[in-house]
Amino acid sequence: MADRKHLMNWLKIGFRQPEFSFSEIFFYDKRDEEFFTLLSIDYFLFDENYRIPENVSTNYTENQLNTLRDRLSRIETKDPSIIFLPRLGNNSKILTDEFVSEQISIFVKLNLINLDSSTIWEV
Repeated sequence: MADRKHLMNWLKIGFRQPEFSFSEIFFYDKRDEEFFTLLSIDYFLFDENYRIPENVSTNYTENQLNTLRDRLSRIETKDPSIIFLPRLGNNSKILTDEFVSEQISIFVKLNLINLDSSTIWEV
């Protein structure tokens, strides 16, 4: 379980991502009850069979690679247990903390996410 304040800060960062910037993408894995991010470079670690080519190096552990492999595969097959976090943009004049918190609350309720048992995938 993640500290509630840390989890809310993470969600606010995810929700405030620029609309059309996809260098980092935020998700929730309902099966594992875990929030996670993917970097755009993560997609290039694997070949079409989710194996790592010999000429590719990474700092991920084998466990992390297995998790990454699983999640990328589930995203590709549009597994409904992987949920993309909405992006509100980063316009600080419009996106007050209160507004972003309300949007997070709506997202959590609509997707039946239990924040008390959810974690953040830390790599």
